[in-house]
Amino acid sequence: MLSGICFKTDNDNHYFFDAGQKLIFPIHPLVGWFYQQEGQGGKTRDTVNPGNSLLSGYSDAERDHYFQEFLFLKQNGCFNDKKQEALANKPFTAGMVEHELANLRQVVFEVTDACNLKCKYCGYGEFYEDYDSRHNRFMGFKTVKRVIDHLAGLMGSPLNQSFDKNTYLSFYGGEPLMNMSLIKETIAYIESLSIKYRRFSYAMTTNAVLLNKYMDYLVEKDFSLLISLDGSSENHSYRVFHNNKNSFEKVFGNVKQLMSKYPTFFEKNVNFNTVLHNRNSVGEVKGFIEKEFDKTPAISELNFSGIKKEKRKEFLEIFRNIEDSLSEIEDYDTIAEELFTNLMK
Repeated sequence: MLSGICFKTDNDNHYFFDAGQKLIFPIHPLVGWFYQQEGQGGKTRDTVNPGNSLLSGYSDAERDHYFQEFLFLKQNGCFNDKKQEALANKPFTAGMVEHELANLRQVVFEVTDACNLKCKYCGYGEFYEDYDSRHNRFMGFKTVKRVIDHLAGLMGSPLNQSFDKNTYLSFYGGEPLMNMSLIKETIAYIESLSIKYRRFSYAMTTNAVLLNKYMDYLVEKDFSLLISLDGSSENHSYRVFHNNKNSFEKVFGNVKQLMSKYPTFFEKNVNFNTVLHNRNSVGEVKGFIEKEFDKTPAISELNFSGIKKEKRKEFLEIFRNIEDSLSEIEDYDTIAEELFTNLMK
């Protein structure tokens, strides 16, 4: 019997709580539906039919895609940890919440919803309708301080029982480097505190457009960087500036500069994330990034969730399936295992 907690917020966002791994992560409604079907003894994929009220709004390709996502999560330790079974029938208390906050492994700040790129397939772009509107807003330090002050009290208490006393402060956007003043102020504040049972590391997902401007500081603070790069200039050509110019030359040049200036940092702290689409392939991207940077990228598919009906045909023309792209590679099994291992780091 599967055990765990699927829940939905007031904004109709769906999440799964994995008690065994102490994670809360977003899921597509179809993933939650497959989870519930299997938990009730259903045949999951075999029970999918267009007449179902939930499923009727999705194409066969979308249903197949999210069933494979459900299987991927299940096969890699989600949904079936027995530790969750008791929790599923036990009410949450304030003490439980405080304990989890005291032992957080990561805190993510969306420091801005502004971005200096306008990627064709962006989750906040022209294909999608189920997202909060982007208003080029920038988070202020007052908000950050309130969060840190609350967490600091809990993390510095005996409630902090985590084996590894490190917490990652992660900065996300939009493009987080567009609000670098807040990031610097946040780090200066956290380093001014004396939290007995906790230390902090820093991480960021970035499109690297402003990397040349801030790399010295990022290296000084030993940031872990996840850089978005879709491969060569042609591979990367959906990642454009607001004037529709390909951002590849700027991004590639900045990353090469970081690699040359700080080789030890680059080797230890930098990884790449690639979005798969009809202008690249697993083989092309993997070959390019390994050749240029001696790294294996994490590769993800475009998100199927919330596609506008009038955009579905165009979206499906751009979409490329990882499994199909992998099958074109001669050493399929080895490459698939290598990519999966890199994704789970």
